Amino acid sequence: MARRRTRFVLLGIVLLLGAGAGMFALVGNVGMTDEARASEHWPRAPGTMRSSDFVEHSGRGSHYYEVLVTYDYEAAGAALRGNRVGFYKAGNFDHVSDARAFVARYRAGARVDVYYDPDHPDHAVLVPGGLGVGFAAIVMFALMGVALLAGAIACFMRARRA
Repeated sequence: MARRRTRFVLLGIVLLLGAGAGMFALVGNVGMTDEARASEHWPRAPGTMRSSDFVEHSGRGSHYYEVLVTYDYEAAGAALRGNRVGFYKAGNFDHVSDARAFVARYRAGARVDVYYDPDHPDHAVLVPGGLGVGFAAIVMFALMGVALLAGAIACFMRARRA
């Protein structure tokens, strides 16, 4: 009987930790979604691409191409360097042809528009926005957190009865 109670308590703790991780991810995603939405209204500064390339990633049923960029721009009177393409998966592509087209458009030496956060000019992107993927992730993490929390509560209640 005590062994059974211990199992329910341990399972409840694991589910509670999972719910906490889900809620942590939810909060982080909400923050990123807000930043992505705000970036659509960020000021634009002229920039120059320093480098642009892509790497291939594959494993466990996943295969994609990640774009790696570096660009210079000036904001708030300071010369700055950025390396962020955009939010969520803005620099990831499923097809090599899409990655190549992006690298060609943002080739080294090209003049580009850089969108920067006026409150933190060192936070910049080449592609502003990106709400769609973030909203889906928010819903998924919220549902996962609620389900795991409900499971944890059920395990603790069962442990009390055992």
